[in-house]
Amino acid sequence: MVEILKDGGPVHPYDEHFRFGINKARLLLSALEVIKEFAANTDDEGNTTVRSQSIHDESGAVLQIWVEMHEEFVRSTGETIQRPWLQIRRLPNGRHIGTGVQKAKAISALAKELTKWVEHS
Repeated sequence: MVEILKDGGPVHPYDEHFRFGINKARLLLSALEVIKEFAANTDDEGNTTVRSQSIHDESGAVLQIWVEMHEEFVRSTGETIQRPWLQIRRLPNGRHIGTGVQKAKAISALAKELTKWVEHS
């Protein structure tokens, strides 16, 4: 299990612990190029260049990747703010993980360290 922190605290204020095991780390690393695109090209209004797609990982498994809008918080005016979340699912076993922009940035920044961890596990 690995936990990713930002300046010693949560990566995102709405999720105290961003942690995952080796299998989800492999899933994230298999989709790293799309995660990097999502992190770099998604704005505060929810616009992103990432489109639904299927890719093959190093083992030949198919990864389904898509973006969903998730309610993030409600403003004092009552307006609900939605933010894009990148969803990644490996077929056929259905292993799945979703990430918002802040976590995608953290994964991108720590990709080398995650790769070393996966290789030594």
